Amino acid sequence: MRNVDRRQWLKTIGLSSGFALFGGLDALALDYPERQIIANSPVKLSSNENPYGPSKRVRSVMTSTFDKACRYPFGALRGLVDMIAEKEGVTKDHVVVTGGSTEGLKATGLVYG
Repeated sequence: MRNVDRRQWLKTIGLSSGFALFGGLDALALDYPERQIIANSPVKLSSNENPYGPSKRVRSVMTSTFDKACRYPFGALRGLVDMIAEKEGVTKDHVVVTGGSTEGLKATGLVYG
């Protein structure tokens, strides 16, 4: 197993969350329309808000997966864990997928204090 620092771990968790929500690399492709954003009020940077909204490609993937939105993604999660473990060269028990950074950071804090 290779050493993983906190920054790399957070990148992996972020990527994993994206895969879990949108179904793969194609959904993560940037396809923003060209437009100028002018804020009428302060932007809340603490909320990870995206002033552009989802790209056309992401919207397409989101709408194409609505029929799966009523199901728990446990089956897909196992496949995601397998893909991450293979890519990173670790066993599956070294991969943790969370629903966001708060969950993972909280668990890490509880374990390592």
